[in-house]
Amino acid sequence: MYFTDDKTLQRFEREMKIVPNFERKEVWEFGDSCRDCKNYECKLEICMNAHCPYLKRKIRSNSIITRDLVETFLLDNPYIPFAHRVINMLAKYKGNKLFYNKAHKASFEAAMNEINDDDYDHIACVYVLTIRPDIWEHCVHTSQGYLCMSAELEQKDKVLVSFANDIYRSTTRLSLKEISFRRNISDKEFYYVCNAILIRRFGLAVIKKGA
Repeated sequence: MYFTDDKTLQRFEREMKIVPNFERKEVWEFGDSCRDCKNYECKLEICMNAHCPYLKRKIRSNSIITRDLVETFLLDNPYIPFAHRVINMLAKYKGNKLFYNKAHKASFEAAMNEINDDDYDHIACVYVLTIRPDIWEHCVHTSQGYLCMSAELEQKDKVLVSFANDIYRSTTRLSLKEISFRRNISDKEFYYVCNAILIRRFGLAVIKKGA
């Protein structure tokens, strides 16, 4: 029952009874897919700024390539040698870079049969190790990560294993020093090391997999 007969005050009273933002619609709520969203054609950072809860859906779509992810999330890294290497990489980066080669893809997909899709750190760790299948085939899983039992392990291989285990242990700030040097990680391998850092954040969506 309205406390006054004044029509203007009645309108105010009705508005006071409405739950704030109850009828508000976010930009992504008008469609069932990213393509239906008005941000679909926009850069990934626009979706981030809108705090879209379906960001991984856009990453998995064909509208986003792995180059976009590297440019959006890794370009402004505070560790200068790493950031410079990303800049150099982007100068010749085209399209999607999902796996180093067929052997990387086969080793990774076989390993994924034993890993939960939600365990991003573990997935990213294994993705790094399988870049070099000759390392991966000698790796043993432990509670602290992976040990490579090969007697022929080179220094650059030790760097790769160490970085993978850094990811596995959910280290807050990854040590990027050794992977930023070409003597340890080749230019081609660097694409996929960057993918691993992104997988740690977004899971299998980075390599266009997952539901």
